[in-house]
Amino acid sequence: LLGVGIALCCHWQSDRRMRRSATSFATVAATRSHYVLDGRAGYQHARHSKGHSSQRFVSPNLVLIGAVGAASSLATWRCLQSASNRVSRNAATDEKDRTVSVLIDKYKNEVEAFRKESGDLLQEFDDVYLLRYVIENKGDIAACMKQATEVIEWRNGEGKPIIEAAATALAEAMTDGKWNNAPVLAAAPHSEILSKFLTASQIVLVSFPNGDMCSCIRASAINDKEMMNAVTVDELAEFFIYAREVNFQVAESRTRSSGRLVCLSGANDLSGVSRFPDDRFQKALTGSSKKATALYPGLAGPTMILNLPGIVRLLVQFLTPLFPGAVQNKIKFARGPMAYLKDLKDATKEPIRSQFISDLEAVLKG
Repeated sequence: LLGVGIALCCHWQSDRRMRRSATSFATVAATRSHYVLDGRAGYQHARHSKGHSSQRFVSPNLVLIGAVGAASSLATWRCLQSASNRVSRNAATDEKDRTVSVLIDKYKNEVEAFRKESGDLLQEFDDVYLLRYVIENKGDIAACMKQATEVIEWRNGEGKPIIEAAATALAEAMTDGKWNNAPVLAAAPHSEILSKFLTASQIVLVSFPNGDMCSCIRASAINDKEMMNAVTVDELAEFFIYAREVNFQVAESRTRSSGRLVCLSGANDLSGVSRFPDDRFQKALTGSSKKATALYPGLAGPTMILNLPGIVRLLVQFLTPLFPGAVQNKIKFARGPMAYLKDLKDATKEPIRSQFISDLEAVLKG
């Protein structure tokens, strides 16, 4: 209801501006088609022909995507809260101090109880790995055991080829002492097809100064329909799970070298979005995300929403304080546009890389 309400309000505002415009219906249609292709982050510019005044219009589809995104987050949280059989989840990023020694001391009793209960199941893993389960499940040992049983079963079975491929690729990626992404991409399932559609212009991974990582996706830059005609939903989901395994192994390595529990945040860049994604792509994305949450405890941080349309961004800023605290901790909305990021791959090069990381840090701090 919240999403529909916001969408109707913005759609009404857009139509009101259109009625005030002196342009003809044909001119309006032409400019609407043009500004989707010639958009700038944050809001879109409609360019009228000479002799007509300039107006800014809000795409109803764009408004609906942003509004429903905010509303669905609230609705999901409410549904989870009311589920009688829910398992209480916590994010490691909710911890004020993620120094490993501090966390081990804080959850000492829970980790010891989990270690004893798990027996041989987790004997090859250290206490830092168990700590992730304990934090995510808020010290509920029964919930930790349930999740660990499912994770180890996957890692020893279906997921074993993915884990081994990721480990080998990471070793090759650091052979020369600096990161080389080529071996990691080459080892990814179905990369010979997906590498044509998923490049640095569509998905990038950046690291924060504290060691945390952020995976950013710009859906509008993905030719999702053509991509999904080339691969199946399961094949794309497998690709995303492999990527998460790589992220997890890097996070675990950094955690032990830095003494700080490293996490992975996500960012959805809505720049240029003018339609809903292909259903098959959405299914693969959401399905793999849900699976990864279960398979990689204590890894996921907040999700950031970037470059919302201007009027939606203003409404979200007004409504966000009304969201429950759990939602505000898990979903962060950028307060302003990142117009400097014309192509997502620019986030991997200086000086834009530093600016982008700084802006993401500001979003996370809220």
